Amino acid sequence: MTLETLIRQAKPNYIRGDAEQAEQIILENVRRLTAGQADVERGSEVFSSKQGIKRLTRGKSWRSALIIAACVSVIGLGAVASGFVVPTMASALSHLPIVGGLFSQKGDAGLKAASSQGLVSEAAASDTHKGVTFSISDVVYDGARISMVLTRTSEDGKNEPLDKWTKAYFHERSASRSESETNAGLLQFWADQQKLNVGWSLASDIGYHHSAILTIEPDPVNLESFHLPDEFQLAIQIRDSKLKQDFKLDLPVKKIAAEKVIVLSESDIKSTTQFDMTVKRIELTPITLRADIALTAKEGSEGETIKEIGDSLQYEIWNERGEMAQAMGYRGSEIGDSDYVRSLMFEPFTEIPQSIIIKPYTWDGKNKVYLPELETVLFVK
Repeated sequence: MTLETLIRQAKPNYIRGDAEQAEQIILENVRRLTAGQADVERGSEVFSSKQGIKRLTRGKSWRSALIIAACVSVIGLGAVASGFVVPTMASALSHLPIVGGLFSQKGDAGLKAASSQGLVSEAAASDTHKGVTFSISDVVYDGARISMVLTRTSEDGKNEPLDKWTKAYFHERSASRSESETNAGLLQFWADQQKLNVGWSLASDIGYHHSAILTIEPDPVNLESFHLPDEFQLAIQIRDSKLKQDFKLDLPVKKIAAEKVIVLSESDIKSTTQFDMTVKRIELTPITLRADIALTAKEGSEGETIKEIGDSLQYEIWNERGEMAQAMGYRGSEIGDSDYVRSLMFEPFTEIPQSIIIKPYTWDGKNKVYLPELETVLFVK
């Protein structure tokens, strides 16, 4: 079914007077804005602030947000402004890009669930300098991560893909003698004026689009930095090296309802001849399954360093029904000479599990080698 057909079917029958004229204006704007555009299957690579977190997703390229503006600017005088949206209109709009958020179009399973369950909050933070605007829309926080939609637009309408912005920063940084000359980061974050020591990633075809999903994640070395209140004011500083300009955005963030979050505490210690392993924390939300795992080298152990061991270990998470959670990414780091921590993100199970099974493994060539002595089971109470 074409976009034009969807809009025709979605026209609310209670818009009186100029309904037919409104429909024609909408369709004309859609034709103009989508002229020459095609949906193309592309691989979407995650851009991360730190090494060790990288993944690919698939999805169709989404059309300009101006399509929605074209529709809503006309419909808003009737259906939207009145506070009612008939089912056919809601269905049609849900097929259009941006309505329901980039989360529903390009997000992982957790973000799509957040969108469908109404857990996403609207945000309207923006800052403009020299004809360029950075803005944040749609934000969700579940205690394990904060995700939002970041958009960069320009008044000349070119709206370059976000990867040109990121590449310009790293070019500026490589040409500088110190990181301080570039204000210490492409993106920096504060919660209630307290600097956050966190990692972040940008996902959703940044090589092709000027909007992306920005996710803030805990740094495994500084997990306490992510112990945030249920409500806080998030400040974001964005460096635009093309303009030699910093942008500052502020937005309120509220955690999803506490009854939707399950936290499992520290597990028993599992051991090998070289190290001990402890699952420090498992957090289950409708959006994310997060696991924090710690390794400690045994005194006098020989062979690989704890960093080499930690970097080589991988993990699967299963439930009691034999379903494996889909991994989204991880961050890992050594602490001193004997400790290593890793924070892993998985897509949530469709139903709350009765138990969580962590299965560590390594690779032997192309084959997985599971380590049953490290397998850990935590029961969901």
